[in-house]
Amino acid sequence: MKCNRFELEKISSELYQNKEIGYYDYDFKGLYIEEKGVASYSNKKYYSLFINWITDSIKLGVQIFIPVLSLLIAYMALSLKLKNTNIENERRIIHLENKLKYFEKQVKELDARLEASQNPIKLNSIRKDKTTGRFN
Repeated sequence: MKCNRFELEKISSELYQNKEIGYYDYDFKGLYIEEKGVASYSNKKYYSLFINWITDSIKLGVQIFIPVLSLLIAYMALSLKLKNTNIENERRIIHLENKLKYFEKQVKELDARLEASQNPIKLNSIRKDKTTGRFN
């Protein structure tokens, strides 16, 4: 097994606490496997723990990712809706302003006609007829 001393002590300490391995120090120091360790190896105990750890990590990531993603989508949808509403409101305002200008122009024309009908003779309304030479 290729690992440094720290990793070896970390791995072997858990196995030693679970009584799956033992230490010996006769001619040289080493580790040996106990019956419980053989059972753990044959049942793939630590492989199953590793797979469970990966599965739990993925579940946790998904549980965090999905709400954040849905929050971002909701924010984008609301901001897009607000933008579209603002654009529609601006179009309506422009349309209403154009109508207002048209009606103001009509009112001015009607005021001018009304004033002209109340004062039929004005200096600037007197004109010379070119054919007869008379003033109207």
